[in-house]
Amino acid sequence: MVCRWVLLGVLFASVSGYGNSLEYHPVTPGKVWWIVAPDEKIPRFDPSGLVKYQGQWLVVSDRTAYNDIYKLTEVGRSKLQAETFLQLQLPASQSKGQPKHRQDFEGITYCHGRFYIVEEITNSLLTVELSGKTTVQPLDLVSIHKERSQAPATGTSRGGLEGVSCDAHKQQLYVANERQFRMIYVLKLGMAKPFDFFDVPAGWDSPRWEGRFDVFPDYTGLHFADGFLYALQRSDHQILKIDPKKKRLVAVLKYDLDERTIYRWKKPFGMAEGLYVDKEKIYLLLDNNGVGRRKKRRDISASLVELARPQGF
Repeated sequence: MVCRWVLLGVLFASVSGYGNSLEYHPVTPGKVWWIVAPDEKIPRFDPSGLVKYQGQWLVVSDRTAYNDIYKLTEVGRSKLQAETFLQLQLPASQSKGQPKHRQDFEGITYCHGRFYIVEEITNSLLTVELSGKTTVQPLDLVSIHKERSQAPATGTSRGGLEGVSCDAHKQQLYVANERQFRMIYVLKLGMAKPFDFFDVPAGWDSPRWEGRFDVFPDYTGLHFADGFLYALQRSDHQILKIDPKKKRLVAVLKYDLDERTIYRWKKPFGMAEGLYVDKEKIYLLLDNNGVGRRKKRRDISASLVELARPQGF
């Protein structure tokens, strides 16, 4: 049976903390699919990036055991089976246990015949041909800032690249630095150095404390559509609609989802890391970090959540 959560949306960027008044819009209850790992012997999958390619859901994982691109195939009304779609042919220096750090893929997009994947630990961009041939390019996210100490990429080792999306018409990529401090960078295809960067208001001062945890504004997923950039602000369970040309926040959608009611999760942070927007729906990919479901402790399946897309958003 398909799980359904009643969700509530917030539209038109007039949110408490952003200024002006707050406008709420009801959103159709969303479907939830549980994602089964490709290998039952390694059940922790932790998918972290989402894209649709030729009508097929594709994901990447931030786990060392899963360093390819995977497709999601529906095997029941509420279950998706992850299977290898494309094996990455990494350079010799980065395959078979190399480099020393684990791969940490955090976002994927498709643009002009290639897939692009961001890797968080080294802030690298992977370019993947349809044959699987892969090049790895560390990105220079520091020199564009006048003051090196102000470069967001130097803030924390666990808050690097977390999202990527493509403006195919302009042949450019948007990549997001997650937090401490968040930032969106703009790169031409094939380039390792961004030519522009920007942020938009998060609606509150940074950081805030929830129990023993400090919470920062973040970006954990990006999707470009119809001239707008949609950014996932997981720390507040929000999706931001941004005009990237004017670098201006246009609208905000608030999804009323507490992962702690679904998973045995005790932290105040959200789990959404993948974002995809189509004409009628919005999809969130939840990386549950190996945490079991509340009703099925031993089930550590991640999940894909469907939201209705409000008119005008």
